Amino acid sequence: MNIKEDIIEEIIKLDKALYKIQCKNWIESMSSGTGAAGLTLEKLLGKAVDNDVLPDFNKIELKTRNRYSRYPLHLFSCAFDNRPLEMKRLLNIGGYPDKNNPQFKVFQINVDAISDKSVGKFSYRLFVNYEKEIVELLIKYRNSEIIYTKMSWSFHELKSRLEHKLNYLVIVNVLRDKINDKFYFKYYERNFYKLKCFNTFLTLIENGSINVSFKLTYYHSGERYGEYMDKGTGFEISYSDIPKLFDIIDL
Repeated sequence: MNIKEDIIEEIIKLDKALYKIQCKNWIESMSSGTGAAGLTLEKLLGKAVDNDVLPDFNKIELKTRNRYSRYPLHLFSCAFDNRPLEMKRLLNIGGYPDKNNPQFKVFQINVDAISDKSVGKFSYRLFVNYEKEIVELLIKYRNSEIIYTKMSWSFHELKSRLEHKLNYLVIVNVLRDKINDKFYFKYYERNFYKLKCFNTFLTLIENGSINVSFKLTYYHSGERYGEYMDKGTGFEISYSDIPKLFDIIDL
């Protein structure tokens, strides 16, 4: 594994900072919502809140994992890059009525490349097209012919996102507890990783280890109530498959 000396220094520096936080034991949450553990840890490390597509700490991406969570690891978000308005078009094609406000459509589904995932009258599957150098979303009627293949991500865009965001990664395990309506976190273990290569990423899409989670919905309040919203079309991998995409870095 080839790691530059300056990156090794940054890894050691971040590892020491995380160990100091671990020694604090239980820490009261500094944020709210499902991402509170990660946001609290970032604040403890002195990082300003942002939505940057670049790594969190000097080329190292930071992720937290709840010990008992069954959710996969979110790698990065990426809407279709081949045509404008394709995400909205997907909602128009496959969207279904929201259970609370049926006048608005939503589209929330996990799609992979090994099996058709059905919602309503359509089914969906990923396809790695090496000839065109794209990852396609195939849409078809259930058990019938493909009707739409114009939604895709280019290899170039996916490679750029992956290598800029996740060339180096640290996953911090966290325990969570709630006392008197306040959440507390305990950061107790961490592992550093180095990305293998983009071809490995494509192979893991092909064999179903990496899937895409669509969360197309609408604004539930405020001035934009009812308007379209993409809450994060993301590429995901299960924690058990992380060693397939990353090599662990021994400190």
